[in-house]
Amino acid sequence: MRRIMLALTVLIAGTAAAEDTTAQHTPATYINILCSSALNKPDGSVDYFRNQIKDVSTQSQSPSAINRTEFDEEEADKVIETWTSLSKAEREKVTTQQQCQDTLTKGYQAG
Repeated sequence: MRRIMLALTVLIAGTAAAEDTTAQHTPATYINILCSSALNKPDGSVDYFRNQIKDVSTQSQSPSAINRTEFDEEEADKVIETWTSLSKAEREKVTTQQQCQDTLTKGYQAG
């Protein structure tokens, strides 16, 4: 009985840790997707970026994945707000994926 309880405890702890890890990666994933879109269309609308993030994030998951993450529109909007709050001059300075990710990550964490 003790072994079963121990195994269940380990299983539950592992599941909770996996859920926390997924939640922590969501902003980084959304930033990465937004940067890919923003480099092609820096002055895209909020709806354009939201649709890009939603489409790419949901398409990148395997249909048979056990722990599928749902699209978090609120989180996506925070990432988009970070981009759209940059001035046009600031957005024009961002010319690479890495620059974009660094800029958005810094702004996202500050906001």
